[in-house]
Amino acid sequence: MNHWTIGRRIIAGFVTLLLLLCTLGIVSTLLARRVTDGVRHLADDSIPGLRLTGHLVAETLRYRVINLRHVASTDPAEMAAIDQEAIAQAATILAGIKEYSDVIGNDPEERALFDRIEPLFLAYQTLVRQVRAASTEGRTAEATALFQGDAARAYASYERAVLDCREYNTRAGDAAANSAVASLATTVRVNLIVMTLAVAVGSFLGFFIVRGVTRALMALARTLGDGSNQVAAAAGQVAAASQSLAEGASEQAASLEETGSSLEEMSSMTKRNADNSAQVSTLSREARDAADHGAADMEAMTAAMDAIKQSSDDIAKIIKTIDEIAFQTNILALNAAVEAARAGEAGMGFAVVADEVRSLAQRSAQAAKETSAKIEGAISRAAQGVQISSKVSVGLQQILQKVRQVDELASEVAAASKEQSQGIAQVNLAVSQMDKVTQSNAASAEESASAGEELNAQADALKEAVQDLLHLVGASLQTPGTSRTRPQPTSRTGSHTAAASHRSIPAARTAPAPVANDGPAPANAGNGHRTQPAPKPAPVTRTITSASTLDTQRKRAELPLDGDFRDF
Repeated sequence: MNHWTIGRRIIAGFVTLLLLLCTLGIVSTLLARRVTDGVRHLADDSIPGLRLTGHLVAETLRYRVINLRHVASTDPAEMAAIDQEAIAQAATILAGIKEYSDVIGNDPEERALFDRIEPLFLAYQTLVRQVRAASTEGRTAEATALFQGDAARAYASYERAVLDCREYNTRAGDAAANSAVASLATTVRVNLIVMTLAVAVGSFLGFFIVRGVTRALMALARTLGDGSNQVAAAAGQVAAASQSLAEGASEQAASLEETGSSLEEMSSMTKRNADNSAQVSTLSREARDAADHGAADMEAMTAAMDAIKQSSDDIAKIIKTIDEIAFQTNILALNAAVEAARAGEAGMGFAVVADEVRSLAQRSAQAAKETSAKIEGAISRAAQGVQISSKVSVGLQQILQKVRQVDELASEVAAASKEQSQGIAQVNLAVSQMDKVTQSNAASAEESASAGEELNAQADALKEAVQDLLHLVGASLQTPGTSRTRPQPTSRTGSHTAAASHRSIPAARTAPAPVANDGPAPANAGNGHRTQPAPKPAPVTRTITSASTLDTQRKRAELPLDGDFRDF
């Protein structure tokens, strides 16, 4: 339990007291239930039984008196009225017996005593009816003898049974009352014992908890006293370190400004390279298109040369056929001349015609030979042209392939230049943000220096709070009475404001996206002009709160009051 918190100790004490109170309540409830059961038995069984048995005795006695009046009467009209009254009285007695039966419940002993009452009353009722009948008929002596004899004995038996039930209810009521009184006395004794135990345990727990809390607060107060001295020493170091951090942040901001200027120049040059790369990509794409068209035309020319060669081959075949026809015609002309010579003078005219035909055949053969020679020369030159065009087509294909590679490389260079331009713009923006952060750090460093001074004042207030806490627990903290002089921070607002005026950089540097065009690059793309820089925010100056002001503002609600533990 030495390591328990204050809240846990207090909760444990209250829980223990609550358990004792719950025990007291449970025991009291059980004993009170016993008292309640006894009282309920009196109210539900004994008292109603006593009331009803007394009622039965009184009503039966009245019934006896009514029958006695009937015997004593001599007036028939009065006898008839008394007879009706006796009948009504008997009904009343039977109703009382029925009510008593409902009250008994499940008590077997009382039920056994009750079961004797009704048969005895019915036997008595039968005898008194005989008495009234004899009295009505004028046999007064017989009626009197029967009334004083058998009827009297039956009445005595009935009355004895009713009185036995009454005595049983009296004994049961006395027992229930005695049990209730005993239970009540036991309840009082148990309550006194439990209350005494609760007071003793509560006193012990209160003393134990107060002692533990007091010791814990004393140890805490001493720890806080030592910590306040350490905080005061650390506050001076924080102030000095914050001042050094502010100076370093100012130098870093100046370096970031120079870096931002260099990045702006690089961004301008990168943009110019991106524009030139875009133009190169456009020109290479046009050259690729021209090479594609030239390759297509060369393929068409090769196809035309192949068609010319095929046509020349066909013409050569036709010329060969003509030569063969001329040869056959010449042979036929020779045959005709031979036949004309055989015919003599009759074949002179046919011989002349044959000579002319042979002459034409020879000229046709000669012309066919010359044409064939020229066509063969044309075919040879056409074949050479086809070979040359094939070589030219292969060369154009190679040129086209190289142009395509150049186009792809130019596209990649243009894309890389564009990405590089965007990257430079992002770096430029990041440097701008870093400059803002650096300026903010410089302002925060000044605030930290001011906070260090305020921390000194808070340390003094903490010492006074520790003294109050020790006063609450009845102890004192022995601290050396040395006077501590807080270092005054030097004013840095003016210097930082001046630094901000000459090393401010643009709040945002957005590099324009490169645009691919056919014209020359802009002349002023790399002139280094920048947007107007945004002024650096002035450093925030915090007001140092003196120790006396802190003492005034410190609320007593933050510390335990004098009466908190004393009341507890």
